[in-house]
Amino acid sequence: MTVTVFLTSLVVIGLLVAAWQCFEEEYIGAGLLFFVLSTGMLSVTISVWQSPAEKLEEALKEQATRAAEVAPRKISSADGCTVYAFKPQERWLYFTKCEMAETTTQNSYSVQYGKTTRTETMEIKTK
Repeated sequence: MTVTVFLTSLVVIGLLVAAWQCFEEEYIGAGLLFFVLSTGMLSVTISVWQSPAEKLEEALKEQATRAAEVAPRKISSADGCTVYAFKPQERWLYFTKCEMAETTTQNSYSVQYGKTTRTETMEIKTK
């Protein structure tokens, strides 16, 4: 990645030099074109390039977010019952736990398989 950034930087510098020469010789249109191209390449280079430390930091943040989503979290409570939510895979699941009672919560969602759609249901029992 560093070689790519270096080569792109050389191209940007070349475009800026060409833009400067065009402005000196009063070729305003060509000068503006070279200037716009150089700034566009520079902004793309800056946005694409990431240091290994930044990549590691981003991966650790994603891992922490994922760990927080997998653990059940309390959503609300009323009349001795509490609603929890967690995300074990790609969708949120909810369940209810009531004091002194066994509770069954059903989560239904649609899954598409090619041209067909199937409804899947997941039951969560709590005591």
